[in-house]
Amino acid sequence: MAGYEDSGLRHLVYPLPTHPCSLPLKPLKTIGLRYFFLSTLVVALCAQMGLVVWTLVRFTQIEHWSPGIQFFGNEMIQTKGLTKSAVNNLQEGTWFHLVRIREDGGIKVTQVDADSPADRAGLRPGDMVISIDGTDLRTRPEAYFQARLRSRPGDQFNLAWLRDGNMQNGILTLEATEHVRYAVEVNQEELVLGVGAMTWFQRSSYLIFPMVLLVFGTWMGFRRPGNKIAFQCALLFLATALSVSPAFHPMIAGWPDWVLSLSIFVITLAYFLEFWLLFSILTVFPIETEFGSWMRKRARWILIPIFAWIVIRIIYLLSLTNGWNSDSIQTIISLVESVPVPALPVLVIFIAAGLLLAQHSVARRQQYTRLQFINVGFVSAFVLAPVWTITQPGTFMVTWVMVPLQGALLPLLVWLLDHVVLVGLKCILPLSFAYSVLAHRVFGLRFIVGKSLRQFISNQGVNLLLSLGLLLIIYETITFAATGVEVSDLLIMVVTAGFILILVGGWTLAKPAVIRFIDRYLFRDEIENRQRLFRLRRELTHFQDRNALLTGTGSELLEVLDLSYVAIYLSDGPRKSIAVAWYDVNKKFISEPKKDGSFFSSSTGKIEALLKLMSPERPLVESEDPYVQNRVSELGYELIILLRGELHAQGCIAIGAKVSEEPFTGEEKEQLLVLAAELEMVLKNIKATTSLSMQTQRLKRLSNRLINIQESERRRLARDLHDDTGQALTALKMSLEITRNELPGDADHTAARLNDAVVLAEDTLEKLRVISHNLRPPTLDTVGLNSALEGLCKNFKQQTQIPVSYVGMDTTEISNPIDICLYRILQEGLTNCAKHGQASHVDVSLKRNGEVVQLSIQDNGQGFDLADTLSDQNETGIGLIDMQERLESLNGRMNVYSKPGAGARLVATIPLEEK
Repeated sequence: MAGYEDSGLRHLVYPLPTHPCSLPLKPLKTIGLRYFFLSTLVVALCAQMGLVVWTLVRFTQIEHWSPGIQFFGNEMIQTKGLTKSAVNNLQEGTWFHLVRIREDGGIKVTQVDADSPADRAGLRPGDMVISIDGTDLRTRPEAYFQARLRSRPGDQFNLAWLRDGNMQNGILTLEATEHVRYAVEVNQEELVLGVGAMTWFQRSSYLIFPMVLLVFGTWMGFRRPGNKIAFQCALLFLATALSVSPAFHPMIAGWPDWVLSLSIFVITLAYFLEFWLLFSILTVFPIETEFGSWMRKRARWILIPIFAWIVIRIIYLLSLTNGWNSDSIQTIISLVESVPVPALPVLVIFIAAGLLLAQHSVARRQQYTRLQFINVGFVSAFVLAPVWTITQPGTFMVTWVMVPLQGALLPLLVWLLDHVVLVGLKCILPLSFAYSVLAHRVFGLRFIVGKSLRQFISNQGVNLLLSLGLLLIIYETITFAATGVEVSDLLIMVVTAGFILILVGGWTLAKPAVIRFIDRYLFRDEIENRQRLFRLRRELTHFQDRNALLTGTGSELLEVLDLSYVAIYLSDGPRKSIAVAWYDVNKKFISEPKKDGSFFSSSTGKIEALLKLMSPERPLVESEDPYVQNRVSELGYELIILLRGELHAQGCIAIGAKVSEEPFTGEEKEQLLVLAAELEMVLKNIKATTSLSMQTQRLKRLSNRLINIQESERRRLARDLHDDTGQALTALKMSLEITRNELPGDADHTAARLNDAVVLAEDTLEKLRVISHNLRPPTLDTVGLNSALEGLCKNFKQQTQIPVSYVGMDTTEISNPIDICLYRILQEGLTNCAKHGQASHVDVSLKRNGEVVQLSIQDNGQGFDLADTLSDQNETGIGLIDMQERLESLNGRMNVYSKPGAGARLVATIPLEEK
């Protein structure tokens, strides 16, 4: 229900607006700290990823001088020895191998290639290597990886191993191998690759996950630094990316001791940071519950034990890499190894599930939508991904002969299903958080497909695909040219290439039509809303009343953008406080407490303080803008758009969130800014028009008063002339006649002179009677307007010999001053007909048309040009202006129709006064 608030809602007058740069320092410090934390994590993650990539590149090099020995799960096996268990062990990562070496008491040899450096050194399958170059692997298991990572062809390793309980020693000399090939075998189908390709084939999928997290974390953190939840999600993504990096490759354990120790410290703290951020986010987002509040108050009883466990785990991992072996360290090692590895992830799942279930019980529709996305992310990352890892669907399908592929494609499909899909399942969690925090709603499938398709088409995506197809055809043609190509095959390739070239050339012409088709059928509502906003901007200039303007603008915004509520605050002057000029709430929007007039009125003081922080350079602020200390969100609005005045901010448009919680697009914000600018102009015009109208009303009242005074003076003068002067002249005439009659018979000369005096007195009396009648026709007061007008027409005919046709009406409802106004207009009009029109006939009519009375005067004279007549300011123009002023004083109007040689017609219309 729309409502208005009068200007009586006043607040204290604030000082003049400050400079926009003089903003509070607190939010700036907060933003600075957030940028610092984000930058630190990004740099740490980039450094970690850089070391991992360098390690993978280095591993592809050192495999060319492999010792010809395979330890349990530590290195890829060459073509003849690849097994499923060995491949699976490659996925375990750094900590698995270090712990396994310490538990086994060394590195167990599983295979030795014939005539390899290991074979010549005396190693055999089943041996347990316990030291390398004098370093005991039982206390320093990373020594083997460090030695291998720094190795060069020709390096010698002094190895010690146990065989059947006996100590043996040998020198292992590395030899370079030109070609090193590896194979992935699935159901007797092999994919043979070089060492570099196999390394990236096995490990590249693990790089996708942290890279996705890095992109989303950086994007969210730096895009919305003022949004606390978005900032925490960004840190969560970066911390998760750090925590998964040890699983990339066992050779990470070959880093220098200080780098590995620092990496262990950072990564393990990232585990705690990941849990703490997840806890902080889910206790308040998307809605805070009693259960969440209860947990936040007891956060220390949850986070402190986990932090203590993380510290213990840091000590445990550092002991693996630094050879710590004291009694206290052994106690810590026993404690850590007694706790199952999945304990912490299971705890995270249970806490997250409890918080999400509590939020589901109280969530509104929009919040429920966000929760569904977050649920999908958690189920995908914490349920489906572990199950996927255990079941290995690709391997399972191939084992049961459910995939009809042969050759190298079969291992590729297994790798795609078991590795890439697994990474995709993990990536759904950050995607769901990013979408829930920043997108605010579930876009329909048509919207997602349409936007993606339109973006793809608009950015030359089709041309890229067609060009790629053409390049593939050219590549295949060149590849098979050496072995010979059939004429039919060559013909098919040429025809296909020609068809692609035609498509590439014709797509430029077809693209606009395709884009129009997508816009018409997939974004119809969006285009219609854009057009409605454009029409609204165009129609603003038609409004003449401020209330009608605000109602039309606000109601259209509420409907077009599907807003929950909108309010317009305005001030009547630079020294006056703002007030709610208009507000409305969408019927589809349900909130507790209900948004009513008190809600909008209570915000006026804060709105006014906020406007003083805004400037013409920043006319729009959002709810998450850190530079206004989140004042917009505290007020319950999403956008505040400044309405500028001549010397001060005259108000603002306060816009609530959309009912669907869809974010405002950049185009919508631009349209709102343009709409606000045009609204400012229209408000300024209405204000000027109102001021001009008030001045016109004052002039009209003054003119009406002058006319009334004039008619009153004429009435008084006519009455005085009739009652005093007329009576005196009548008495003088009678006296002269008596004197003339009393003269003797011989006084002829005197009698003639008295006769002349009597005639003069009679003429003067008649002229006085005419003057008195013109000043105030007595018939108006005696017989009424209709008879007065009819008499005026007869007198005009007698005086000018111009026939006048008069059609009248009952004028009992017409009173003064309308009657005298119509009489004067007819009087002036007939005079103009005789004096300027040179008419031979005049038609006069008086009639009632609804609530107005109309007087029409039409002649068949020579006519005139109205514009020239008024611009020349001649007598006729002055007469017309005088008639128009008389009518305007009574809210009437005058229409004149004439052109040279076609006569003239004058219509005077006056609204009747209500009795």
